[in-house]
Amino acid sequence: SEMLARIRAVLRRRAPEQAVPNVSVGELTLDGATYRVSYQGEPLKIGPTEFKLLSYLMHHAERVHTRSQLLDKVWGDHVFIEERTVDVHIKRLRESLGKAGVMVETVRGTGYRLTAQVTRTGIPLEYRDQAAHLAQRVEKPPVLGEHQMSGAKVERQFNAAHRRRLEQTGGGSGVRRRRAWE
Repeated sequence: SEMLARIRAVLRRRAPEQAVPNVSVGELTLDGATYRVSYQGEPLKIGPTEFKLLSYLMHHAERVHTRSQLLDKVWGDHVFIEERTVDVHIKRLRESLGKAGVMVETVRGTGYRLTAQVTRTGIPLEYRDQAAHLAQRVEKPPVLGEHQMSGAKVERQFNAAHRRRLEQTGGGSGVRRRRAWE
C-alpha cells in the first residue's frame, strides 16, 4: 500500500496543474480559456509562470501551500529548481496584481495562501486590530527623556557611537571589538 501511495504521488506530481476555465476570488477573476486576469474589471498583465501559479492558488484559495507543494503542482517534478524560486515568482505575481497583490499572503514558516478576506486598506481582516495598534505606535515617535527623536536620528547617534568605539579600540579583529562593547 505504501508503494501504491508513492506511485500515485509521483504521477500526481508528473503533470503540473492545468488551468480550469474560470474562477473568481473576491474581485480577482481568472479566465483559463483566454489566459486573462482582471481585478475590479481592469485587465492585468501577468507572465505565463505567474499565471499558472495564480491559477493554482485561486483554485485552492484560503489554503496554505508550502513551496514544495507549489513546485510540484505548478512546475511539476520534471523541473529541477530551488524552492526559493517560488519566492521570486510570488514577488512577481504580487507586482503584476498591483492592488490585488495583498491577496497573496505569506504564512510565515509555512508557505503562501490566496485570500479574499482583505479590507479596503489591503490589510487582512485577521491582522486589522494588530495593524491599528502598530499604526498608533508609529504615529508617536519614541520619547527619550523630554526630547522626541526620530528613528533616523537614533540610528545616526548609534552609528556615531559605534565609530567612536571602533576608533578607541583601533578597529582590529572582531574579538577586540566585542571586548570593547562589554
